[in-house]
Amino acid sequence: MTEQTSTHRRTVLATGATLAAAGIAGCTGVLGGDSADGEVTANEFGDDIEVLDHGIENAKLGGTNSVRVNVTVTNNTNGKTTVSASADLYDGDDVLIARTGPSGSISVRHDQDVELHPSAPGRVGEVARYELQLTDPWSS
Repeated sequence: MTEQTSTHRRTVLATGATLAAAGIAGCTGVLGGDSADGEVTANEFGDDIEVLDHGIENAKLGGTNSVRVNVTVTNNTNGKTTVSASADLYDGDDVLIARTGPSGSISVRHDQDVELHPSAPGRVGEVARYELQLTDPWSS
């Protein structure tokens, strides 16, 4: 075997091993990603604040493994509106395993898209589904 053939063979084997490891890690939830089903179960704003997109991901927040819910909303009103988001996280047996705190209030101008990020300790691999709530932090 020539040195060029040997080097090529090692490169192909190393690449294959890396891809296999990444595939296994992805299947076990080690790498994260938004594999859980989610739905908006409460929106105090009706059509005034529209959810454009949402999903979950693993995050390291304050040194703690966390599940972060990423929510993109838009303001369909003519004025400014303050929005907060939270989520309930459920496991495969439909047991509530975590409730995120509110994302913090964010002011959304007319026709502006913003992201909210409520989070809770945990890992995406533990979450089978989540329920998202949008609230007005100023309502009682």
